[in-house]
Amino acid sequence: MKKSLSFSLLAATLSLALSSASAQDINTEKAKLTLDKVASGLEHPWGLAFLPDGRMLVTERPGRIRYINQDGSLSEPLTGLPAVEVAGQGGLLDVLLHPDFAQNQQIFISYNEPGAGGSSTAVARATLRDNTLTDVTVIFSAAPKFQSRHHFGGRLVITDDRHLFITLGDRGQRRQDAQTFDNHHGKVVRLNLDGSVPADNPYVKDDKVLDDIWSYGHRNIQGHYWVPSIAPSGMTFYLDDAIPGWQNNLLVGSLRFGQLVRLELDGEKVSHEERIMIGQRIRDVRQGPDGAVYLLTDQADGQLLRLRAASN
Repeated sequence: MKKSLSFSLLAATLSLALSSASAQDINTEKAKLTLDKVASGLEHPWGLAFLPDGRMLVTERPGRIRYINQDGSLSEPLTGLPAVEVAGQGGLLDVLLHPDFAQNQQIFISYNEPGAGGSSTAVARATLRDNTLTDVTVIFSAAPKFQSRHHFGGRLVITDDRHLFITLGDRGQRRQDAQTFDNHHGKVVRLNLDGSVPADNPYVKDDKVLDDIWSYGHRNIQGHYWVPSIAPSGMTFYLDDAIPGWQNNLLVGSLRFGQLVRLELDGEKVSHEERIMIGQRIRDVRQGPDGAVYLLTDQADGQLLRLRAASN
């Protein structure tokens, strides 16, 4: 009951605090929606996490984490981050709360980690204390390090059984690596929350395959991929009923065409697709605790947008 109450208060806080933001109406197949600008002035924002107190954490690719306050204002960058190499598509990437965040204040971040021979995607666990990160521990570092500015992957997901999945790109120039098993390029890895390898990973008994590999043969997982490519980035299942007709739909952001793509699913098949023009490069898509859909736009003056059911 306490958990439900806290999230109800958070949803109310978000709705009240952001209702005055600039808005535009968008007509879709299922419902009339309102698109609000929640925050701006973000430099290539990449990942978003909702905090229990109504604030949000947002990452910026040049190596910053900020709070987005309830009024849409931005905090100063947090301190205590690990070394981040900012080059091309690489930099500070995703952010995710630990399932026990309310008790331990821990978060996970993915980023481009510098090292001998180049850089690679890494994941660190840290404790969030006011405006700084403490107890920063690197729990994963992709191998090998490589000189490339492209295809880092970096999306983080924690499943209900408390496993951490990390997507890893093929690094652009090493696409053949995605089909081999002695490296992390073009892979998805599955870890325990402390960085150890689960005993039931699919390849743990195969000496020719890295134990943490869950799947392989990927290009640069940041969402979903089909032809023609919309340059997908950010993806979420919409599980709320606040937007009529969208419950259990898959929402995918498009960098290339500036769209939010809504997919209706029938089992494992896509039965219907709707493309909703947003007009900005969408980097991340998240469902908020208020039932709205939050979008990060990838640009030098990036924004956090909120898509909600229109009030009329």
